[in-house]
Amino acid sequence: NLEFGAVGDDPAFVARLEEEFDRFWMGEHCDGCGRRELCPDPIR
Repeated sequence: NLEFGAVGDDPAFVARLEEEFDRFWMGEHCDGCGRRELCPDPIR
């Protein structure tokens, strides 16, 4: 479960949030997380 929220109307701000969410959702953080043994459903 993940919630990711912010309020803004600047297109660059919204684009940055979209990019950050996509990186998280696609698992880019997984390799460096260090908690894989605790992850119930690892992405990689």
